[in-house]
Amino acid sequence: MTPKPEVLISAFGDEGRKPIGEQFSALAAIGLRYVSLRFLVLGKTGDQATSADIGHIMKIDGPQRAHVRRMVDAYGLQVAEIGTAIGKSKIVDQEDDTKNAFLTLDQILDQTRHGLTVCHELDCHILRGFSFYHPKGSDPAQYLSKAIDYIGRIGDLCRAAAKVFALEIEANLIGQDGWVLAEIVKKVGNPNVVLVWDGANVTSRGIREPECMTHFDAVKPHMGYFHVKDYRLPPDAKPTTHLDEEALRHFVPAGQGDSGYRAVMWAIKEDFAAIHARVKALGLPGIFATLEPHVKGGGQFGGKSGPDGLGVAARAFCGVLDSVGIGYSLRGIDDVKGLADF
Repeated sequence: MTPKPEVLISAFGDEGRKPIGEQFSALAAIGLRYVSLRFLVLGKTGDQATSADIGHIMKIDGPQRAHVRRMVDAYGLQVAEIGTAIGKSKIVDQEDDTKNAFLTLDQILDQTRHGLTVCHELDCHILRGFSFYHPKGSDPAQYLSKAIDYIGRIGDLCRAAAKVFALEIEANLIGQDGWVLAEIVKKVGNPNVVLVWDGANVTSRGIREPECMTHFDAVKPHMGYFHVKDYRLPPDAKPTTHLDEEALRHFVPAGQGDSGYRAVMWAIKEDFAAIHARVKALGLPGIFATLEPHVKGGGQFGGKSGPDGLGVAARAFCGVLDSVGIGYSLRGIDDVKGLADF
């Protein structure tokens, strides 16, 4: 029986506020049942917290992660993905006028093992990662075979742990182009390595919708799920080979920019059964759509939307889904009555 096209909406709660109770309250108010974890503050409110209090889910200790798990349950959420920075490091130790760190393969694999522990403790199946920085100004093709080897090793660990390594398309990486990411996944040959579509990460490079869709077409046969943020290019924007990720200022809700989200959703609907079967075989509950809107600003390692911006982005994305006939489910009265007060 062909499944009804329906996506599972998650969000990076840290886009709203960093204190964990405020993150989860915002997602519950929007109506979400899933959270994607990244940065957080424990034990303080937004009024009390400073930048020094902000930690990453990969860098807090075991008792703190146990507290996060209790909070996840208390707010009626499930963890969709762990937003790691695995793969956001230099693939060679070479000065290139960037602040990107270099990690050895052993360090990367240790990072992956730790991420798998975090996944296990939080009952999550997905480690989101990336495809490594080549030296700025160099030809990424020179480093493709090394990236394939590294990602293959990461994927082996994930497959042994029955988890998924999800490679996100993003600027300045060896896999910043859809067809390069597709080549990596094909060469790795591991079903537990999937691709993550993020249209704004392509459009922000000065690539408008028609060409952006060629990247999506390459990603789609290997896609596990997708992130939701859009980007409106200035009229005079030109394609660039290296993007200043901290200078991006034109993120908008899905369907209001140049990333072709309606066309993407139509394409997903067309191939929904195949994508759904792929992720179900990996133990995922369905096809995730993760809100990461950056509507108040974004950079290399995260973004900000505020609770209000998350709400605006969620409603805009639901409008796109409605327009193409893809379903979704938000919290109803039974969810509310089934939970104690936060």
